[in-house]
Amino acid sequence: MTRLASISNNHLGLQCDLCGHNSLLAVQLLIDRLGRETNVHDAVRRLRCSNCGAKGKASFVITYVGGSGQALIGSRSKGD
Repeated sequence: MTRLASISNNHLGLQCDLCGHNSLLAVQLLIDRLGRETNVHDAVRRLRCSNCGAKGKASFVITYVGGSGQALIGSRSKGD
């Protein structure tokens, strides 16, 4: 499981499974509230949709924040 500390400079893209509301949340805000050792799945289960109020009913993606060149470091495969 991915710990919040390992993605502290990123955001979570969230979508409520019930109403479809989308939001983007800085991981650092979750770390400040829940601690560095909390894993992403446990953190998402604790979130409440600001649109419909559903708790723990969100799908998420980890969204990289930064330059695209940095995101691609290490993406080269053998033979490139």
